[in-house]
Amino acid sequence: MALGEPDESRKHSDELVKFGVMGEHKGWPLAGVDEYLSHCLAMREGRWNDAIAIGERVVADKYQPWDFSAKQVSELYTGDPFASLSKISTTAELEKLGGGSTDQQNRADLFTIIAEAGRVLNDSEAMALADKWASSVLAHEDQYSAMTVGNSKLIKAIISVAERNPTGAAPAYEEFKRLRGIWIWTHRGLSTDRLLALLAKTNGDTELAKTHFDEAVAFCTQANYGPELAWVYHDYAELLIESGGNTAFRKAIGLLNKALIETDRLSMTFLGDRLRSMKDSLNPHQLSPNELSDREIEVLSFVAKGATNSEIARAIFVTENTVATHVANILAKTGTANRTEAAAYAAENQIVPRTSNASLAPD
Repeated sequence: MALGEPDESRKHSDELVKFGVMGEHKGWPLAGVDEYLSHCLAMREGRWNDAIAIGERVVADKYQPWDFSAKQVSELYTGDPFASLSKISTTAELEKLGGGSTDQQNRADLFTIIAEAGRVLNDSEAMALADKWASSVLAHEDQYSAMTVGNSKLIKAIISVAERNPTGAAPAYEEFKRLRGIWIWTHRGLSTDRLLALLAKTNGDTELAKTHFDEAVAFCTQANYGPELAWVYHDYAELLIESGGNTAFRKAIGLLNKALIETDRLSMTFLGDRLRSMKDSLNPHQLSPNELSDREIEVLSFVAKGATNSEIARAIFVTENTVATHVANILAKTGTANRTEAAAYAAENQIVPRTSNASLAPD
């Protein structure tokens, strides 16, 4: 599962089921380990009903209390994330977890989810709750397992991203870059490659962030981890939009469209609404108003209609050479290779002239 090979993960989980009744490992029944891994995999693949059923079965069978909030965690993706985060974050809910070594990791998992959900929802109280817990663990690392310490460092990294704090992001990047291309099974909030991309972005290294986002897309696509893939597309699009420029904008639109395919397929209502809001609010001329002049937009609108240079020249009362120059500038600024691609760009971005009333005249 950590390597993006879910089929192999399922095979080994089946072996755990067969072996689980034979003993325990450090106080954790192996059958419970299998349920935990199965739940993580169901969440990564967007099988929400399966994830909820596993969580409820674990609680009923009293393997471990780690998934008392299985329904709420699933609803972070498919329902009202604000209400779900509130339920997960309440002290009453968290007190259901005990104090044993495995329960420490259970709590680490939940606080990691709380930190990432708090970042996404801009919930400062949730992030503060997770930060306080992580700080208490890191102040006494020798009292906790390596996994719990690792989750605490992940929480600190997430908060650095949320606060746009390069002072915290730089060491966090160095800490997690050794896990590049791996998604540790206890890191339930976000994949390592997406984390590295966000940390690189926070550190001001846009090109490195793009590299990590590309790797995250490849990893999640191969593994069929649809929910995480949708979030990778979302965060990648945000980076490109902030970078500016029509070429970056055009790629961002493509990523948003791909993300919407995933959110619709997986019933991820909150993220789907967020993606649509991003698309609706974007205008290529608002993002980079000086990249295409009014005249170039006018010429591009005619190109999109299939007009020749001669037809455009007559419509806007300029020479064909002037039109050719405008077309060359349009191709360069939009990152398109020819008139057909430029026409597709115009259609995709709903480009219309700002001021001209010119129309094509018949020959």
